[in-house]
Amino acid sequence: MRSATGIARLCACTLSLVLALASGATAQDRGARGKTDGKFTIHFEDVELPVFIKFIGKATSRNFVFSDKVSGTVTVVSPEPVTASEALAVFQSVLAVRGLTMIDDGLVTRILPLKEARTAGGGLVDGTRRGSGFATRLLPLRHVDVSDVAAALESLVSKEGSLVAYQGTNTLIVTDTISNLDRMAEVVASLDIAQHEESVQVIALEFADASTLAEQIELILGGGKTRAKDKAGTPLKPSFKIVPDERTNSLIIIGPANERRKIDELARGLDTELSPGDQRINVYYVKHANAMELVDVLSGMLSGHRRVAAPGAAGA
Repeated sequence: MRSATGIARLCACTLSLVLALASGATAQDRGARGKTDGKFTIHFEDVELPVFIKFIGKATSRNFVFSDKVSGTVTVVSPEPVTASEALAVFQSVLAVRGLTMIDDGLVTRILPLKEARTAGGGLVDGTRRGSGFATRLLPLRHVDVSDVAAALESLVSKEGSLVAYQGTNTLIVTDTISNLDRMAEVVASLDIAQHEESVQVIALEFADASTLAEQIELILGGGKTRAKDKAGTPLKPSFKIVPDERTNSLIIIGPANERRKIDELARGLDTELSPGDQRINVYYVKHANAMELVDVLSGMLSGHRRVAAPGAAGA
């Protein structure tokens, strides 16, 4: 009696397995329609996700590995025939909707929940060797500081991704989806340009005094008291620095290329020989008198007009 019951159960299990495999094969047959010239139309309605994975694996010649966490049903319809690469892109979108992603390990591609991808040992990719799904990419910087760029990219990193600024080699280490890695690489390429690079330039002066000219240029380009301020009202620091070298009567310029170019043009324009009779501009700091009143008096003396004394003043 027990033997007959066991045989019945075994037959029932075998029949269920055959029906399941037949159902998967039927779903794949229905899903892949009109396969011509390397293209095929995808049409799946409420099909089990493992069945769709098997179909994509066959269409793209990939070996997928996944656990029982990968489940559920999907509906995918492509009105126009797609290539294998386009089908893979569709597949990644389907996985993203289900909270899943891929990690390319070379011979096999793992499918796992997105929240586990960051610590699952994703592959390392670069601009030439493409991966798929979730991966890590190194973005070395040449002209800007890695900390500044990391701060600018924080808002672009996905919830499951990570961003590390490695000061040792001025490199960003980014772990995220391939599409997001490409987007951040484009942003980094736009920021990491030569005009932001700080260099040192020495400008030898022939006629002007180095210390005086350095103060004048900083006042002109730095904005003095009127220079731009941040949201807290604190004046922003100039993006350049001018160090006068009195021994050689030279200006040492430290800053980006565009700022150094402006300073160089301004310095050479001011470093001119004075004609006979010309006077240099000198600054006198008034200790006891009022500067505005003293300007009025001196202007009257130079113009030859006598200033009318104020009431109560002596010696008009």
